[in-house]
Amino acid sequence: MAITFTDKWIEAQKPTGTRQEIADAATKGLYLFIYPSGVKSWVYRYRTSEGLRKMVLGTYPKDSIKKARADAGNAKDLRTGEQPKDPIAERKERARLTAEAEREKRRLEQVEAAKEQRLFQPMVERYLKEHAKARRSYVEKARLLGLFGDDSDWEIRPGSPVAKWGKCSIDRPALEWREDVRSFGKKQVAAGTGYLANRTFAELRGMFNWMHRNDILIPSPLLNMDVPFKGGETERERTLLNETERGTFGDELRWLWLASDTEPVFGPWIKILILTGMRQAKEVAAMTWEQIDQSDPEKPFWLIPDTAAKNGKPHRVALSVEAMEVLEGRGDRQGAQRVCLHHDRRHTDHSGRQAQEADRRLDAHYRREGTRRAG
Repeated sequence: MAITFTDKWIEAQKPTGTRQEIADAATKGLYLFIYPSGVKSWVYRYRTSEGLRKMVLGTYPKDSIKKARADAGNAKDLRTGEQPKDPIAERKERARLTAEAEREKRRLEQVEAAKEQRLFQPMVERYLKEHAKARRSYVEKARLLGLFGDDSDWEIRPGSPVAKWGKCSIDRPALEWREDVRSFGKKQVAAGTGYLANRTFAELRGMFNWMHRNDILIPSPLLNMDVPFKGGETERERTLLNETERGTFGDELRWLWLASDTEPVFGPWIKILILTGMRQAKEVAAMTWEQIDQSDPEKPFWLIPDTAAKNGKPHRVALSVEAMEVLEGRGDRQGAQRVCLHHDRRHTDHSGRQAQEADRRLDAHYRREGTRRAG
């Protein structure tokens, strides 16, 4: 017997030991199946040349009476339309097409992700991680290519290769790479930084050669290219002057020390460089209070970890009274913070605007001090 379904009536129905099949009086072919487990399902029943078929539409109460009747009506329309179709076969075809569309979407996302990884900046980061990180020149390699700071959150140095080509595909035509790299080097030479141009070119060539060796990009587009600056590099002959040798100029190291007093950010850094003889990039710039041992107040020392030491081994540096005074005067007692350098990481980029301005101020004060002492 058919029943006109209502929520109150359906909720009152209890399961029995067998499956109950109850027809809806309002919609031909719609049934409510009540299983011994208590589950209540909507089913659309219809006949084909192959016999009686049952199409599950959903469950109650998740799917309402109104929705079940609408779904049953749609199934009937498919069977009785101008081009009759089997509702079950049609649903399977829609599911198949949806699955294919999802697979194609995932495939395209993977293609885009692969393209993203073949852009210049992600490839630079991969080169630094897989090839350069274990090398002593890691920080310098990153700087030449255009990255500085924390390798988990790199910052881009303006005017660098990464700033210029970061979003370019490494798969672009070799001639385009050669023309761009050649033009980049010429601009560096024209700006008076020929040595920097050669070192930047050497790092770019090294990275492309690494890609060639690892079958990432074959061949290297920079193969057989000449360095941009033909002047070559000469060994430094400049030494500090001492008034015993050049009486008219005085003690330059003393002038630099006095000039450093005028720089609250970079001054302490310069003094620690003078007092310890350590390197500025990976050692002094990364010094923390956790690395300073004052267990013996008379003999404090700085233990440089292997990750910052040039030779990759922990290194112990004695700290003089003067060095401790500089650190105490500028230091940040938070263990994870640098003690001799401004906390803004951009200040560790030696080609940054702040460093260049400080360099000009130091040079001017240094020259004034030298002129005054010489006079």
